[in-house]
Amino acid sequence: MTACGHCDSEIESKSDVCSECGTPALCRTNNGDPNRYREQLLIERIADWTGVVALARRLPYEGIYPPYLLVGLSIMIAFVILPIVSITTVGSSSTLSDPITPVSIALGVIVGVVGVRYMADGYATAVNSLGLQDRAVLT
Repeated sequence: MTACGHCDSEIESKSDVCSECGTPALCRTNNGDPNRYREQLLIERIADWTGVVALARRLPYEGIYPPYLLVGLSIMIAFVILPIVSITTVGSSSTLSDPITPVSIALGVIVGVVGVRYMADGYATAVNSLGLQDRAVLT
């Protein structure tokens, strides 16, 4: 078991994600903190602030990364629920008249969130693999 760098709860060795906050467990081969070189992303803070982290913990599926849930819910609201409301109140919807725009926006947001997480985890893993804590500091 490893301590989460974000919320200090225990991460099981079989899990890749903290069950409490959704922060990924990075490199486990290091004696140091696996999340030592990874700060909390803005999208993770927004998911925490909006309560999506608490919602992700209550879902029956373990290991759902809360920012992915936040993006999914936002896309559902913006491109499914609001167009239905627009059709029932106004009689038309820009989503139905031009479906390529919402699809491209949704794909762009998804790729952006996945990319930011991938880059942050890759950076933390790369810096962690340098073994900086094992090197002597010359003064």
